Amino acid sequence: MELWDINKSRIPKYPSFKEIELGDKPIVDAIFRQSKPYCDFAFVNLYIWRPEKIPSKLSNLNGNLVIKTKNILTSEDEISFLGISRITETVFTLLSDHKVLKLIPEIVAKNIRDSDNALNITEDWDNSDYIMSLTELADLSGYNYSSKRKDINKLDKTNLEHRVVVDMIDDTLKDDIYRLYFKWVEQKKNRNGHLSTETEFEALKTFLETPELHINFLIASVYENQNMVSFTLNELCHDQYVLGSFAKADYNYYGASSYSEYITANALKKYNFEYLNHEQDLGLESLRRYKLSWNPVGYLRKYIVETKQQW
Repeated sequence: MELWDINKSRIPKYPSFKEIELGDKPIVDAIFRQSKPYCDFAFVNLYIWRPEKIPSKLSNLNGNLVIKTKNILTSEDEISFLGISRITETVFTLLSDHKVLKLIPEIVAKNIRDSDNALNITEDWDNSDYIMSLTELADLSGYNYSSKRKDINKLDKTNLEHRVVVDMIDDTLKDDIYRLYFKWVEQKKNRNGHLSTETEFEALKTFLETPELHINFLIASVYENQNMVSFTLNELCHDQYVLGSFAKADYNYYGASSYSEYITANALKKYNFEYLNHEQDLGLESLRRYKLSWNPVGYLRKYIVETKQQW
């Protein structure tokens, strides 16, 4: 039985909000575990992603966790909530103060009782989480994965070794991740011209420099002669789900990205996990193509909720 009660926590009652702190992790984790692991409500994501360096904010409305975050692409405020208590009342209360609610999990949206037909509830494909089968990723058999197998087969693996660690990131691993990240940034700029990575780097840095966040994380990496070629950072969640947080590969090693996902899936299967939440594509076409290339077996769907226009 869950021991944490949001009404006994330091999270203030709505309409007040507080900036997220490490001490909020137990209660946020407890609410996060009430449903499938939607990436927007994972404590680590809420804590490390700070567009314009503005922290996520938390509030308690009717025993539900209300979050106020900045959109990663537009920096606009977004209001959402997760919980199972007085959902319809919570929605209308929030909409009395905010024009629109975003990132509303399906478990919440499907329990809104709109008897007066006053709401528009629209599925938000740009922000629904992609769910991959770890069994399929660990095997890569069949026609749907032929391109991934070709990528991996083209990679010269003669001098490659892979490493897996859980719950621990020492200084050597941290430095290797930084070096590869900066190399990836330069390669990406050369390919695409201007590239804004400040928000992502600050999120990665916050994660790496905060040991309290490393618990329940599996880090899989590939090396050639002590040089990191790729890495993935994965949060071990509930209901046999893993949340994919970061993944980078050196473009000089064709196929390294696919190989990294493959060895990550095999490592996670040994811990009896079944599903990888590859998070959303944010409406970015290149990101959408990449995530679809891994053949999702489902989605954690999210919705936009707003009041219908009164003419």
